[in-house]
Amino acid sequence: VKTSPSSREIAADGAAAIEAATLAPGQIATLILPADTAWNDGSEPIAARPAAPRKAVSGDAIDACAKALKSGRKSLLLLGGDALRAPCLELAGRIAAATGAVVMTEGANTRLDRGAGRVQVNRIPYVVERALETLDGYEVMITVGARPPVAFFAYPNKPSLLSPEGCEPTALAAIDEDIEGALEALADALDARDTAPAGLASRTGRPYRTARSARKASPPCWAPACRRTPSWLTRA
Repeated sequence: VKTSPSSREIAADGAAAIEAATLAPGQIATLILPADTAWNDGSEPIAARPAAPRKAVSGDAIDACAKALKSGRKSLLLLGGDALRAPCLELAGRIAAATGAVVMTEGANTRLDRGAGRVQVNRIPYVVERALETLDGYEVMITVGARPPVAFFAYPNKPSLLSPEGCEPTALAAIDEDIEGALEALADALDARDTAPAGLASRTGRPYRTARSARKASPPCWAPACRRTPSWLTRA
């Protein structure tokens, strides 16, 4: 008969679960424990090993993206994954300011750093017609931790691929690669490290300047009747 795991074995399993969950680009790790884990004494802590370094992007990918952005064609930096964290957003903003490219994100993201002093970016719309309109005219698309944009499947008479005709996406970094290192290398190749980032948000939440706005003004998301302060909130 197999006995319950010791407290040290449970601690080791917990550390292993953390290690599995932190593998790039992040994944789900499930740890199932016996009920008496909740009340039995535990062992000394067992530290999880640091996550393995992410794979560096090749020099060929850096050169190809730098060449495309220097071509003078209408360009888009499409970000996803860890490219949406503040340090990477700043690098993307510097590259955009130096090249005239526009920065956007995938329609669905796990996390997007926002707020005053950070580069503000728009998302590709979910609705196919609006997405096609937003992406129309781009000749260069650089994907950074993102995949080439696609539409929701099975729309009759609607395209599945949203990239404009003749615009072949070029990958700078995959979602599990060293995205920040790749953006740093690309910024160096474009002499953009000292360029002020485009699209920084002020304390009002509005961008100071952007290369292009892909988002129309949105109506208020609350009903007019709800804008008034309820009387019971103003009573003494």
